[in-house]
Amino acid sequence: MKYVELVRKSFGQQSVFSIQSLRTLLAKKGISKGYSNLLAHNLLKKGELHKIAKGIYSFQSDPMV
Repeated sequence: MKYVELVRKSFGQQSVFSIQSLRTLLAKKGISKGYSNLLAHNLLKKGELHKIAKGIYSFQSDPMV
């Protein structure tokens, strides 16, 4: 979970982002597709990340998103 801070910094201010953009960000660091899925799963489980639709996530808990 050492890349969590990078993900928060990159996507924290955006209203929504896709799993593909997360994969692209982590691929620049040499991280596999499987780890990006695991990272998203763990953040969802902790309640930090909210699933909007399939493959679409948000750090904000705003119901209007």
